[in-house]
Amino acid sequence: MIPWTVRSSSECALMFTELERCLNGTACAVRWFVMCGTKKILIVEDNPDLRELLTIIIRRLGYEVAIAVTGDEAVARASGMKPDLILMDVGLPKLNGVEATIEIKANPATKDIPVVILSALPMSSHGRHAIEAGAVEILQKPVRVADLEQVLRKYTCSESRAATESSTNSVRAKRSQETNNTLH
Repeated sequence: MIPWTVRSSSECALMFTELERCLNGTACAVRWFVMCGTKKILIVEDNPDLRELLTIIIRRLGYEVAIAVTGDEAVARASGMKPDLILMDVGLPKLNGVEATIEIKANPATKDIPVVILSALPMSSHGRHAIEAGAVEILQKPVRVADLEQVLRKYTCSESRAATESSTNSVRAKRSQETNNTLH
């Protein structure tokens, strides 16, 4: 596990500046709230600084936020609260993010909840394993506010989500076919 921390106060300031520009300049949170309604986001992150920062940003964007610190806790919270989206760190204590995603996707009650992986690791086998486990997308840490907002909208608004699910399913089918062709 490679822990991710907010490297500097200027990095935090940059994220907040971006958020303020979005909220004040374009009224994006109000626009998406009207279009999509209040949605619940489950943040699964063991780093307290990043967890707090994500919570502030996501709430300011108009979403409800719930927190889990471990993979086990994420599986339990997902089943109990049925969030509209899960932001899942990879490097979690006990059950890691990929393993937690596998359990969430194996449960009929939670299998349709989109899981977006947060990772400080460069795209590698972790990313491939996360997608194979059922994650819909991977965001590299540090996450830009604009990218986070785009992903939240993409997977929580019903119109965007339907189009994305169709696209994701076809990509998964293609990858599965490529894997089968490679193995044979």
